[in-house]
Amino acid sequence: MAKGPFRLIASDLDGTIIGPTGEASPRTRRALAAAREAGTEVMIATGRPPQFALHLPDHLNAGSTMVCSNGAITYDLESNTFVDRFTMDTGVWHRVVADLRSAIGNVSFGLEWGCDHTSEATFAAVLGRNDRIPVPDILQAPAEGAHKLLALHPDIPIGELGPRVREVIDGRLDITWSTLPFVEANAPGVSKAAALQRYCATRGIDPSEVIAFGDMPNDEEMLSWAGWGVAMGNALPRTKAVADEVTATCADDGVAIVIERLLG
Repeated sequence: MAKGPFRLIASDLDGTIIGPTGEASPRTRRALAAAREAGTEVMIATGRPPQFALHLPDHLNAGSTMVCSNGAITYDLESNTFVDRFTMDTGVWHRVVADLRSAIGNVSFGLEWGCDHTSEATFAAVLGRNDRIPVPDILQAPAEGAHKLLALHPDIPIGELGPRVREVIDGRLDITWSTLPFVEANAPGVSKAAALQRYCATRGIDPSEVIAFGDMPNDEEMLSWAGWGVAMGNALPRTKAVADEVTATCADDGVAIVIERLLG
């Protein structure tokens, strides 16, 4: 049982505090607001790039600093600056793309850099989105400063695709995945946990003073690193296994239940 007191709440978004509607429930928003009023910092830690999360801190009653892109970027909304940023070696991710095309075939790619992103046609079609900067071949995308490579296969489910991609990449990039149908690759050593550790070090916050919430493989290092890691009831079994506690599902306000208990 978590004892606290906790100085920082770090929470994933999708499947954790954001449900299928794209919003957090009123109960969850009230719980996060109450935590901040009690003096606890609330920080988003998401796989989303900054441009897909900029509107959420106000909606969620969270702080202005966010860990984005699985830890490759820490972004501050108040100053619109990158607090922390880790990019991939261009030669490495180019070779990874070539190797995945050869080993698996019919893989389609997306790429993120800074607050921009692009993807190939099949990738965009599967996700049902129109990219501002579309490319016919991801190797033609702007190469400098890329921080995340995305890969999907239209016929291979993510639970099978993830391990296959990891085997091909063989440690050259760090691999994870979440609720969406693509594998996410960052530079080695990049994770939500590593970004939070660096952020907390600048503020004198010990890991024992952090409580973290998540539901997918890209949350597992964060749940293990935090003083108290909480997996959602809808989390994958492997994610639940690394947590200190399993709460209710996102739909049943699992994050709010834990926060209310701690503040109670």
